[in-house]
Amino acid sequence: MAETLVLALLAICMAGLARVTAGDCLKPPRLEYGSPTSEFISLTSFPVGAEVIYNCYLGYLFQEGSSTFVTCQDDSTWTPLQATCEPKDCGNPGDIENGYFEAPDTTFGERATYHCDAGYNMVGSDMRLCTHDGWNGQVPTCKIIRCQPPKLSANIQIVAGFGPVYRYQETITYKCNEGFEMMGDNVIECNEDSTFVPPPPTCKHQFPPINIFKEMIAMGRQLIIKEESMIKTNYRLLESQREILRLKEKIIEKAEQYIDEN
Repeated sequence: MAETLVLALLAICMAGLARVTAGDCLKPPRLEYGSPTSEFISLTSFPVGAEVIYNCYLGYLFQEGSSTFVTCQDDSTWTPLQATCEPKDCGNPGDIENGYFEAPDTTFGERATYHCDAGYNMVGSDMRLCTHDGWNGQVPTCKIIRCQPPKLSANIQIVAGFGPVYRYQETITYKCNEGFEMMGDNVIECNEDSTFVPPPPTCKHQFPPINIFKEMIAMGRQLIIKEESMIKTNYRLLESQREILRLKEKIIEKAEQYIDEN
């Protein structure tokens, strides 16, 4: 029984040796970011002289000088796989007028982000992705910011900057009509959010200048002083009249007394 088992094992080993001697190769070597072409993927054994061709995954390309195949040799080994798959380089994503892009890397799977200069708004997507077909989408554009003129209020006029449409950082200068005083800044600027800053001024009726009020106060004080002087003068005159009246009364009293005594 034991002898039969040994003979069976020996037969299996000899069969395996015969297969190796025949030169069959097992699965070919693995390739990072790549694989054998579809017709070879399902095979598990290859005869001597068989060539297995490789492809890189989508978005990857063979490095220059790479060999794209391996061959099954007589000793049941594969020739060395001398291939490298590297990500596709999409190159420059496209320059943008009045703006710029940021792209730390331009290879497969990376993105380029676009920015507009101050005073410009972006039209389109601000991002492009490097795909196996190249950069997706379109290069955006940067459009100058514009402001519509604010409504002109009463009693005010424009003296500089007549529009009719204003670009970023362009200004309007105002002045009030005669007899009106300005409330707010006389110069406003087209801002990055398409509005003017600060808000347009308004014009209100002008109050008398402060020096006129000062003159009126000084005149009022002079009138008060004069009126006080007149009151004091009238008071002194009144006291004199009262003294004369008292003297007259004393004269009459003396005359009446003299008559009564005689």
